[in-house]
Amino acid sequence: EAMTASLPARLLACPFCGLDVTHDEGCFPVNKDATLFEVRCGNPGCYAHDPSDDSAESAIARWNRAVEVAREAAESALAKPKH
Repeated sequence: EAMTASLPARLLACPFCGLDVTHDEGCFPVNKDATLFEVRCGNPGCYAHDPSDDSAESAIARWNRAVEVAREAAESALAKPKH
């Protein structure tokens, strides 16, 4: 519980498949010393993940930024007039 107290409110949904990603399932240490953390989509058919970061907070922030960028790109593409 202490670790999640300082984490963002939640991980945003996977930008590729839309699965809701939870802290318990999505963000975890990738080495035995827990000095690197990664966020992965929990959908077995989706292999989305972000590069490792040096803290859970940073990994979650990186994931959430990627989700926002993907959303903005999709909205921009949809807003362009078709020829």
